[in-house]
Amino acid sequence: MARHATAAATLLAVLLLAGCSPDIEGSNEVKTLDEAKAELFAVETDLVAYVPSSAVTETNHAEDSAVLFDCDGGYTWPGSTQLRIDPSTDTQAILDDIYADYSTKSEWEAGWDETSGGRYLTMTREDGLKFAVGPLESGAVFDIASFSSCFALEDYDPNARY
Repeated sequence: MARHATAAATLLAVLLLAGCSPDIEGSNEVKTLDEAKAELFAVETDLVAYVPSSAVTETNHAEDSAVLFDCDGGYTWPGSTQLRIDPSTDTQAILDDIYADYSTKSEWEAGWDETSGGRYLTMTREDGLKFAVGPLESGAVFDIASFSSCFALEDYDPNARY
């Protein structure tokens, strides 16, 4: 069951975050994989903090991935964290709080996506870091799907885990 939720979340993230093609050649700083993941994890940790810890019964956090996606001049790493939560948790209030905070940050663009049948908060930072945040499994899972900003990587190996 957890595998199905992860697969669904990954597919949803790809659909919601499609078009992740920041041009790293035009950015001021070319990141490494480790730097890109560290930035993603820092924001992910901030987003998790919006969910009351008393509502969380299980946390599934991806530390690595067997897949990288191309972006202009490099790669982007897909992140995923799912919190199994008490289904009575007001996820809409949590999403509204995240939106209220992130939509006022000058480096972030935040908006709502309802094309997948649910209501997801989408957030993009000016360097291409992307998040889609919302409920799954009728509110029993709080899903945080993401793509890192673009980074350089020499000797990409499609059989490796990153």
